[in-house]
Amino acid sequence: MDRPFTQKFLPPYFKYPVFAFCGFELLLSACVLAISEAYYRKGTIILPISYDMFQDTLRKEVPNFEWTDTMRSQLELYRFKLMVLWAISAIGVTISMLYVIPQFFDYNDKRGNRSQLCLVRRRLGWILFFIMAAYVTIFGLAIIWAWCGCRSSYQLFHEKFEACQKEEQYLDQIEKGFKCVNDDDRERCYFQAQSSFLNPLWMDAILIAYFLGHALVILLIPVLNKQLIKDDDEDSLYGVKEEEKESLEA
Repeated sequence: MDRPFTQKFLPPYFKYPVFAFCGFELLLSACVLAISEAYYRKGTIILPISYDMFQDTLRKEVPNFEWTDTMRSQLELYRFKLMVLWAISAIGVTISMLYVIPQFFDYNDKRGNRSQLCLVRRRLGWILFFIMAAYVTIFGLAIIWAWCGCRSSYQLFHEKFEACQKEEQYLDQIEKGFKCVNDDDRERCYFQAQSSFLNPLWMDAILIAYFLGHALVILLIPVLNKQLIKDDDEDSLYGVKEEEKESLEA
């Protein structure tokens, strides 16, 4: 039985749209996880040292240098956003893997025939649909939240880091934090300190990938949500005849 095109956006799903959608979700979540984790760890190293440097510069009354609690709160919020993005994307990787892995196995429908559906139980299919929809929504909101203010935080950090007084004790702490042991490492260490903040271009790319990627895979769902191999006109979407469906769902 073939459904109208618009109804194919909703469960039940065959394996192919699950592979496409969850595969994309897994890839995007893994990329966001790697980026947010890397910059969160760097921020955890450089920000406490930078705060001491900024405060020390302020005490020395360096001309045109300003450092306030509001600025510190802005940078701390940036780090918190990365932590939230890291946690949510980690959950997304787990959910996507749990959805995709079972699709590599074959299941039998209620008549014992091989089924290409991702799930043969209607209620479970809808539950998993709403779980994934909730994750995609929360993930998108987290990306938008992290994107907002990313550019201003990036500019604030670099402006203060370049203008502050870099005493030897603070440079030693930076070298220790980034595990620099020789002269070559020290050059790399200073570069890492400068690049410890997530470039806004990365967040722009993540935001575009989220919206454009989801738009494409959602449009593919009705195209892929059909039997591509097995074709049995006597079977309904759950491998049973229409007249048997009501009794089997009870």
